[in-house]
Formats: sequence, C-alpha cells, structure tokens
Amino acid sequence: MTHSFQSPRYAAISYTIDNLALDTGATFSGELSIEPEGSNSGDWYVWGAVADDPEDENKIVYFDAGKNADTFEAICRAVYGSVILCMSIGSEAQT
Repeated sequence: MTHSFQSPRYAAISYTIDNLALDTGATFSGELSIEPEGSNSGDWYVWGAVADDPEDENKIVYFDAGKNADTFEAICRAVYGSVILCMSIGSEAQT
C-alpha cells in the first residue's frame, strides 16, 4: 500500500482571540488577520490585528508592521509561542 502526504493548505481568515497574555505585561483581545504563506505553502502567518479602542468604544485600533508595531510584535510572539493556539488557528484556516 502506498501512502502520500500532502501538507495542509490555508486560507485567509479572521481569528478571534480573548485575553492573549503578551510579554509586555498587557493582554490583547480582538481579531487576528491570518494569511497563507504563499499560494502553495503549508504555512500561515499573522498579517495584522484589530481591537476595540479601550478609550473610545466607537474606534478600533490597528496593529501591524506599520501601526503599533511594538504591540504587534508582542502579539505575534505570543501567538507563535503557543502550540495550542497555533494548532487552533491552523485547524480553522485549513482549506
């Protein structure tokens, strides 16, 4: 019997997260924008994040490489540092 393995393929998704502990001492609750790493890759990455502004409920705050970059890096470290969270995101993003 022949077996073949194909790596999973991922789709772009929005992933909701609550109270993600960051190494800065803060927490993050909001939406992560997950993108596939290339069209034929079996990897994904966090492209950005958004959250409600704690000071103004009518505004949202964006986090990516250009906006709030330090917090975005902390969000990425926390996401990539959690095997369980990575498995959950990968499972949801799998096509």
